[in-house]
Amino acid sequence: MVSAKSVVGVFCYTFLMILGLQTFSDILNKEQSLKSMLAFTVSAITLILLGTYLIKMGEKEDEAKRAEKTRKKILKNMGRVNKLK
Repeated sequence: MVSAKSVVGVFCYTFLMILGLQTFSDILNKEQSLKSMLAFTVSAITLILLGTYLIKMGEKEDEAKRAEKTRKKILKNMGRVNKLK
């Protein structure tokens, strides 16, 4: 199962791509000013950093959940082996 943080991180990247396409379209139509380009750059950097952070945190959570499941399985199997002895 994928964690919610990873989903939000991917959403940040998707939103950034949509925002970038809109900005590129505005540049081609010469409707973009320097001020709005600066705002786009700041928001793009923020979205990239936030998306990367959330995806990494989600991966760590997923890995911790998998490790906990594996640990429980090992302990359960050890209990079965001890009962057989």
